[in-house]
Amino acid sequence: FNAPTSSTLYIPTLRRERINPILDVSENPKVGGRNPTVCYELPALENVRRVYTFPTFDKAPISAPAPFLQDLIEKMDPIPEKPHIEAPPTVPPVAIQLAPRLLTIRRKKMKKHKRRKRYDRDFFKYQKYHKEKKLRRCQRSDLGTCFNVKKLSKKAEREFIRRMKAHLAELESFKPEQYVEETIAA
Repeated sequence: FNAPTSSTLYIPTLRRERINPILDVSENPKVGGRNPTVCYELPALENVRRVYTFPTFDKAPISAPAPFLQDLIEKMDPIPEKPHIEAPPTVPPVAIQLAPRLLTIRRKKMKKHKRRKRYDRDFFKYQKYHKEKKLRRCQRSDLGTCFNVKKLSKKAEREFIRRMKAHLAELESFKPEQYVEETIAA
């Protein structure tokens, strides 16, 4: 450990100089009167820190500075012989076979489209078919093994009319005053 040859003390100045404006009144012949202007006297640029050096008894030996790192490293070419760079072998692009799958998808879409069009066109025919099929299923036990569609539809129609008449009779027999009295009493 080498002690410094002198102690150095830095003391910043605490003195702040005030800038006083000086009013300069000069003659202006163009205006014909006095034109006052303000001038400022600014302090000169000076070192704001005061440096005080005090000598010491121990003197440190003076030595030369260390050499730069660039001077120590030997400069040389990093890669003296560069290997020849070759491009990778090119492979011809493989054709992707999508046509069969696309045809399958198109066929399915067209079938779906045609099915929808056919259903819209023959809507009432299908409704009639489903109605008869439902009647067959519901009335099979009553008719045994008879599959006459006209008989089934007539019988089902009669059954429907009978049920509707029963509903109407129930509605006609309803008395609101009596219903309200029963509800209040309960």
